Amino acid sequence: MLTFLQFLHESLAQSQTDRQATFPVDRPSWFNSKTGQILPVETTYHAGHVASYPEQFGLNTEQLHDAILKFENPGHPSMETPEGRKRLAEKRVDQLKTGYNDTNRGIDSLVLGSGWVRVQPNTRRQLYVQGKAPALHRLARTVLQDHPDVRSLSMDVHGANEAYGHLDPSIQGVAHSLEGRDMIQDFVERGGAPHKSYSRIIRVQPNPS
Repeated sequence: MLTFLQFLHESLAQSQTDRQATFPVDRPSWFNSKTGQILPVETTYHAGHVASYPEQFGLNTEQLHDAILKFENPGHPSMETPEGRKRLAEKRVDQLKTGYNDTNRGIDSLVLGSGWVRVQPNTRRQLYVQGKAPALHRLARTVLQDHPDVRSLSMDVHGANEAYGHLDPSIQGVAHSLEGRDMIQDFVERGGAPHKSYSRIIRVQPNPS
């Protein structure tokens, strides 16, 4: 029979094991920055997975359709009637499910805007992640606390022109690297940072003309 002290130690160890999910090293995943949930995926971690399994993200078909149509060309002939809009949205979802398209701006904005972060492991020590600035900060904090094997983060801020209020609307995404545990810790302690104080700007992607 366990002593009370042994029971406490084993219970604490078990709770730590339950709490610390591990980022998969062999396939991509999604991270819920609000709950800490890690959702491994077998194939694509882009909008195609969301379109195929919206319930995993707390979404329904109507929400997917609304998000897709917000970013459709308003001049598209199918946008003229409710029936046409519905058929167009269904077509876009089918294209994502079949792999014809891998990403969709509407679904990206819907999912990343609600706190989810894409996670792509390159090696056990490096993660590539994409999400909104607050969600990326929460992920970095989780990595620092629960994943000591992760040594670097390549972080892509989704919608950086909105996140940081850039005057130049052509700036769509800003990426930077946190190389080493010290840089991850510094990022966490500062509560994130505006893009000018990032350690290294990797990419600035303009909107399509």
